[in-house]
Amino acid sequence: VRSDLYEKKEIKLNLKESFRNAKKLASDGKYKEARKYLKMMRDSGNPKAIAAADKLESTFPKPKRRWRTFLIQGVVSFVLVNCACMLLLFAFAPMADPPETQTAEAIVREQTSDIESTEFVSRRQTETAAPSATSTSTETATPTATITATPGPTHTPTQTFTPRPTATPRGYVRREDYADADWPFTVDEAIIDCVQVSSVIVRTDRGVFALNGTAQNTFEPFDPIWRDDPSGLVPKVSIGDFIQIGLDLC
Repeated sequence: VRSDLYEKKEIKLNLKESFRNAKKLASDGKYKEARKYLKMMRDSGNPKAIAAADKLESTFPKPKRRWRTFLIQGVVSFVLVNCACMLLLFAFAPMADPPETQTAEAIVREQTSDIESTEFVSRRQTETAAPSATSTSTETATPTATITATPGPTHTPTQTFTPRPTATPRGYVRREDYADADWPFTVDEAIIDCVQVSSVIVRTDRGVFALNGTAQNTFEPFDPIWRDDPSGLVPKVSIGDFIQIGLDLC
């Protein structure tokens, strides 16, 4: 019985000491430390100690609401989450053909169709002009043969037809205009062109190929038509002059 009384008395003294410490810390403005002692008083389970702790804590000033901090943190978190979602979408979205590729292919098709139409018109002009030239020469020769009254040698005028030259597309190059060591292609003629601002390409009867690095993003490299160097000093013939031709057309 004496030990129980002693223990109860010691607990009571500890509660009083905690209450005094909490009150002293509260008077000094150290409310956080004071709340630790008040928690110890509540944990004891003593109704009087709990009531005293509640009464003392009710005198503490309420903590300020840091709504600005919470608002800023919320906005920053929202932005970070949106950025992460956008990165994931770009990372896992299927890669689509860039619009520049379609534009380049459309330009090549348009230029090829223009050249083909020009060649077709030239052939038609040649075919239609040949009979007219023959008939004209016949008509002019007939009256000359009948007029023979004046002495002297007679001259029968003849009319020859010269077909109109076909328009040479810009960037047109052929093997016979270059030295054998300077011609880099395995084909005899080609058309150097520039698309997409700085993409130099070469169009041949074997297809359209890229000449510089910028064009390789859209077209295939021109390795299938790249000619080996005849001297054997280097693997392939240099294409620097032909790339410059294409860049001059950009």
